[in-house]
Amino acid sequence: MKIIVLTMLFTLSLFADRIDDNTKPINEIIEVTENAGYTEIKEIEYDDGVWKVTVFLEGKKRKLTLHPETGEVIKDKASTYTGYMERVPKDAMPLAKLVKSLNENGYKAITEISLDGGVWEIEVYVDNKKKELIVDVKTGKVLIVKNK
Repeated sequence: MKIIVLTMLFTLSLFADRIDDNTKPINEIIEVTENAGYTEIKEIEYDDGVWKVTVFLEGKKRKLTLHPETGEVIKDKASTYTGYMERVPKDAMPLAKLVKSLNENGYKAITEISLDGGVWEIEVYVDNKKKELIVDVKTGKVLIVKNK
């Protein structure tokens, strides 16, 4: 019995951040976020049933929570962190253009994009398998594909 329960819990955890049919895809969340004036997106992820977006607005870091179906900002919290914060380079490929390019190359079920060490780390599902892409910030070229 314990094995069955553990197997079920493990299986559920694999699909915890999967996007269902009612959830807006990441490209639409990016559009809604940018249209609301948050043009510098550092991180965006689908987690705990909502979209969580880290942005910079007027040089200040903010953490947004967006409704998964409408894209409406349901929480907007200013960060109190004052240390070094990596920023999106001015010459980075626009995030909407990057996502469009990835979609066109078969990477459609994107659940997370995060800037880390000068590259985009992107989590995506391909054939029901979770993958991590390492993508060049400026060109949008996929540098590495890892199985997760």
